Amino acid sequence: MIFLPARSLVLAFVLSILCQSAFAFDKQHRLFTAELKKYVHAGCVDYAAWKKSPQQLDAYLDGLAGISTQEYEALGTAEKKALWLNGYNAFTIKIVLDHYPLHGNIDYYPADSLRQIPDVWEKYHFKIAGRNVDLDDVEHGVIRREFHDPRMHFAVVCAARGAAPLCNQAFTAEDIDAVLEGAKNAYLSDTNNLRFDEVNNVLLVSRVFSWFPLDFAPANFFKGRTTPPSDFAVILAYLASNGPPDLVKKLARVHDLNDIKVSYLSYDWSLNDCYKN
Repeated sequence: MIFLPARSLVLAFVLSILCQSAFAFDKQHRLFTAELKKYVHAGCVDYAAWKKSPQQLDAYLDGLAGISTQEYEALGTAEKKALWLNGYNAFTIKIVLDHYPLHGNIDYYPADSLRQIPDVWEKYHFKIAGRNVDLDDVEHGVIRREFHDPRMHFAVVCAARGAAPLCNQAFTAEDIDAVLEGAKNAYLSDTNNLRFDEVNNVLLVSRVFSWFPLDFAPANFFKGRTTPPSDFAVILAYLASNGPPDLVKKLARVHDLNDIKVSYLSYDWSLNDCYKN
């Protein structure tokens, strides 16, 4: 048996504590999952109940703020994806809870919409992995710019019924690819977000596609082109290979995709609340 001097024992203890605190981030996001399971039901959120007990959500966000730069850089791509998606969704919920119940008077949005909160995506800041960010930074400066995965548009939830339904489990690295694929398939299988009017040869798509058309450009889509494609061409090309199986078959039978008209569906900005205010 080896006996260490008392000073060495103290140093070893201190080092162990420092290591634990430096790498205490829970990559499984268990705390957020526990809260989601309590307050999210079939994609809608029980904000009224959650507002009464926001402490665990705050603790989760504090945990994200405590991630060191070194720890973040050590994460793999899938872990970073999960981190930012969870961060976006958790902080959106936090903003809603801080303003709930929502009763705005901007007449072109529902009274309970997140859009009734002035500058909602730029005004409110939180910290994650050493970065001071707002929701706009997370979505456009990190998620879209760093990962280039259009399926993430079906995973970020801006507290609107027109967005993808909020899952009652946090994203984790282990299954994120399958979960994102499932989120994409679920969103595009909903006729509120995508449908094909074969009689008039019109493809009706969610406005998500109008906001971020180039994000959906398939690999090598621009190669060999002398002129940039239209937004509609990009959207059709994406859905021709990534849409629901029935739609993919129908589009495969179309001689020229340019013959199909694309129209954008209205987007429901009302709050994804389990209860109407």
